[in-house]
Amino acid sequence: MLFNICSEYISRQEDQRKALVRIVNTGQMFEVAKVVYSQSSALDELKSFMNQFDTIFLSIFPRFVEVFNQDLNPQETISQKDGELLTPELRIYALIRLGITDNSKIANFLHYSLQTVYNYRMKIRNKLIVPEKELLDHLYNI
Repeated sequence: MLFNICSEYISRQEDQRKALVRIVNTGQMFEVAKVVYSQSSALDELKSFMNQFDTIFLSIFPRFVEVFNQDLNPQETISQKDGELLTPELRIYALIRLGITDNSKIANFLHYSLQTVYNYRMKIRNKLIVPEKELLDHLYNI
């Protein structure tokens, strides 16, 4: 599955490169500028990647959200919004479950600032009814 994701991304990038070459060859530099300065493509790719990450992760660890919520105050449990598999907080802890514990690596992977990762982790710490180490132990035992 991961190889398919990478392969599809590479194919889309190559298609975009070819389209830009065609535009450049016709001298339509304004069109090149529109494509280059457009961020919608990158944002769409990031959304798609995160959705695929969530899907793969939850297929490997289907009880992840349930186990995670067991260690939170009952009124503070995390539920996904419509069309969302993992929330940003859950995604951070999903990466931790996969063994990625360095906050800078998590930030880089999720395209968050380091401060955002710290803030989300602090937000979860404030919701825990157990020490964070116990939460991590429960997650590692899924």
